Amino acid sequence: GLIISLLSIQPMFFNQFASDRSGLTLLLLSPIRVEELAVGKSIAAGILYLMSAGPCVAAALIVHPGGHPALWVSAVLGGVGVVVALSPMAAMLSAWFPRRSDLGEIGSAGNPHPLAGLGGALLTLLFALIPAAANLVGWTILGSPWLTLAMQLCWCGIATTIAVVMTKPCAA
Repeated sequence: GLIISLLSIQPMFFNQFASDRSGLTLLLLSPIRVEELAVGKSIAAGILYLMSAGPCVAAALIVHPGGHPALWVSAVLGGVGVVVALSPMAAMLSAWFPRRSDLGEIGSAGNPHPLAGLGGALLTLLFALIPAAANLVGWTILGSPWLTLAMQLCWCGIATTIAVVMTKPCAA
């Protein structure tokens, strides 16, 4: 469900400049820098992810009650790390492959450019392998929910480092 949550934000995340046209948002928010605008859009994507991940976790808790709380938190943290790591690449793909669209429309009218969408899906799945591997090693192999949580926190730190280092070049 959390992978579906990650993929469901792609129409907005990988087409984040669809409503900007010729930089209207940047002009209205002046003197904001392009990097700040990209970070703001990334934070919005993270909020959207958490809003869609919440019902997935709630449904999983209803279907499979119990389990260690550290495992539930680590599952959501893994997705947060994916969104954070993807944020500069989403800005870059959105800028490289712009597509005018109506984000208020349901269906293909709000979808990103096909190359941005494909690149986004592949990057999402690639980055999702990292927290999945952390869960596999931490819980399935080593049997430690706290180690699993620690590994997800490390992943979030790595993802944040990726985002900080890549935001300026990708926003340029």
